[in-house]
Amino acid sequence: MANDTGIGRFTGPAYPFGPDPAGVLGPKADIKPGSRPQLEEMAKLLKKDPRLSVFIVGHTDDRGTVAYNLDLSKRRAEAVVRALATEHNVDARQIMPKGLANFAPITSNEDESGRAKNRRVELVKQ
Repeated sequence: MANDTGIGRFTGPAYPFGPDPAGVLGPKADIKPGSRPQLEEMAKLLKKDPRLSVFIVGHTDDRGTVAYNLDLSKRRAEAVVRALATEHNVDARQIMPKGLANFAPITSNEDESGRAKNRRVELVKQ
């Protein structure tokens, strides 16, 4: 969902990250095929304005240690940056990955529904 500048959260049913369905492998930083439309939307926004520079910011829920979540959130952001640059030909100078772990939740982490919303990637204008 983007605001009037086109910058916003790219989350939802096709959110690219989260635990594996069986719950045995733990959280990942792999981009799921269902998130391709969101990546295409991000790429379109960035290609439309080559002067636009953004942080790709990864977030996690509150499961795990702070150190683990910082690493995981950064790896998630890096995966999106890599996909935008290599698969969508976005100029790598426009996109910088950052990981914020669970420091900026958008809702409570008390249940799985809230935790799922907090596992996200956002574009933040530099």
